[in-house]
Amino acid sequence: MAAAPTLLTALTAPPAAALGPSASHVNRVLQSPKSLKALLAGGSLKAYQAATSPTLAWQVSTGAPIDVSSPTPATLDQQGTSVLVGDTSGRVLALHGSDGSEVSGWPVSTGNSVESSPTVAYTGGGSYPNVFVSSGSSATTNGSLSSYTANGVQRWSLGEPSPEAIGQPWNYSVPIQATPVVGPFGNDGGSDVFAGTLGIQSFAYNQAGQPLWPTAIRGGNPYSPFYQNDTIFSSPALADLNGSGTPQIIEGGDSSGTPPAPATGLFGGCNGQGGCVRSINGLTGAVNWQFDTNDTVDSSPAIGDVLGNGQNQVVFGVGYYWSAYDAQHGIAGPTDTTKIFVLNSDGSLHCEKDLGGITVGSPALADINGDGKLDIVIGTAGQISSANDGTSQIWVLDGNCNPLPNWPQASPGGVVIGGIVTANLTGSATGSQDLLVPTGGGMYAFNGRTGALMFATDVGSISYENSPLVVDEGGGNLAIYLAGTLAADNTGVVSKYVLNTGGSIGASAWPMFHLDPRHTGSWASSPVSSALGISAAPGGSGYWTASSDGAVFQFGSAGQFGSAANIALAKPIVGMASTPDGKGYWLVASDGGIFAYGDAQFYGSIGSAFG
Repeated sequence: MAAAPTLLTALTAPPAAALGPSASHVNRVLQSPKSLKALLAGGSLKAYQAATSPTLAWQVSTGAPIDVSSPTPATLDQQGTSVLVGDTSGRVLALHGSDGSEVSGWPVSTGNSVESSPTVAYTGGGSYPNVFVSSGSSATTNGSLSSYTANGVQRWSLGEPSPEAIGQPWNYSVPIQATPVVGPFGNDGGSDVFAGTLGIQSFAYNQAGQPLWPTAIRGGNPYSPFYQNDTIFSSPALADLNGSGTPQIIEGGDSSGTPPAPATGLFGGCNGQGGCVRSINGLTGAVNWQFDTNDTVDSSPAIGDVLGNGQNQVVFGVGYYWSAYDAQHGIAGPTDTTKIFVLNSDGSLHCEKDLGGITVGSPALADINGDGKLDIVIGTAGQISSANDGTSQIWVLDGNCNPLPNWPQASPGGVVIGGIVTANLTGSATGSQDLLVPTGGGMYAFNGRTGALMFATDVGSISYENSPLVVDEGGGNLAIYLAGTLAADNTGVVSKYVLNTGGSIGASAWPMFHLDPRHTGSWASSPVSSALGISAAPGGSGYWTASSDGAVFQFGSAGQFGSAANIALAKPIVGMASTPDGKGYWLVASDGGIFAYGDAQFYGSIGSAFG
């Protein structure tokens, strides 16, 4: 294969107005993950001997390329798990996991390139979930936020109003490249949806498409503007960080200046030339806190207790717009471009580490070494000065930003733009997690404890800018779904591989982009409805609650042993029960499916989705 070009040769878009109050999203192509497209085909491939390789079950050509849209699991009919993914022609496909056939009513067309991952959530009523999709990209001027039923019927589609920059005309269909997150933004347990836009304002809605937060009127249309000052590529996470009962939306952004707050709406622009991660009050839309960086934040934050202190931290990579811009103009660039950050729940810095490569990918939080604590997993995409395969690495760190033993490892397939996912591929008794790494030259699996390369697929033939999906099919069989673009003809392809190693998802897995089908990116996400099941912990000093999507929440002395939130349920969860010693529990779905965690034993079920 030919050597990959440097990042600067790949960046051909015109520079943004660096000193202006804001810049058009069209000039933000530099900061989009798509800017690394030219790097994906390059790279030397490490030779290895695979001990176990997955078997290709089916492969479907989609025609149009699949870029940063990651496959999402959903149960859309009576044929078990299906996968949803978008392509650059604007279609959202839904394929049966069993054989790759199309789900009835799908694909649907959004009319704009789909660069986000479809989001799936049970939002009340019915046996099947609804689907939420963002459309538009940095290369287009239109987009929407839409919702569909399980059989592909459009529930609503909203063209969000936003000027591309201060003083420019309002655009009522601004592009949205961020993946939407669904959850209760307020404290009523209802289902709400949010995704940042590529304009300078974003909006939040309830699941029916009605605006949230203080509502203004423009042109006779209601809207609830959150003024962000510049483009958002980062997909939002959702969590109650401070235990207040009100979830917070955590997203990254960028800035080309600090303009005055608008006359109407909610102000949340990043400060100065650079970017930030901000916490937005889900109930009011007000900014709780903001952490500034000196480059854009395109990485999608992840939330979880990586310190093991009973609190939740915010973990994120950065971006590279200002580094690329400065390098093109012979200016000393930002220092944050190649870093990963860990913030405390109040937005203060806990630690940071320079990883030596662009950290545009989204981190995963999973227990890699089996010690019971969440670790941080992220890949890098080379350096601004020499974006080549020799500088792309795969990192595993603890909550204090220290690399775990045997990490980092060099990426065998070049740049890592998409988020790495994890599962217990080896069937380890400790539940330790292994890594599935999407690269420009194929997908690679690594043993989490040893760092050894386990196997690879599509080496040199398919490029991946997104995240894989792992689904536990039971009996020691794991399904690995991949969606990427063929290097030979630039067409999209969706594949299912089956790995029969006695492995499992594992209670601490991060098996898909942003953790779960609602794309909360958070181990502290709130349920989308009021508790459907509750069980007291022995001793009367704590309890668990479960929600319809399989999430489990502990209070008091009750421990966390896992949940069904990161798998595709055939039917919603309706109840739970704990073991006598309080070290485990069962969840039960409406079809009789049983899910066992901790020391709870599985003896069988009458459901169709046990994993």
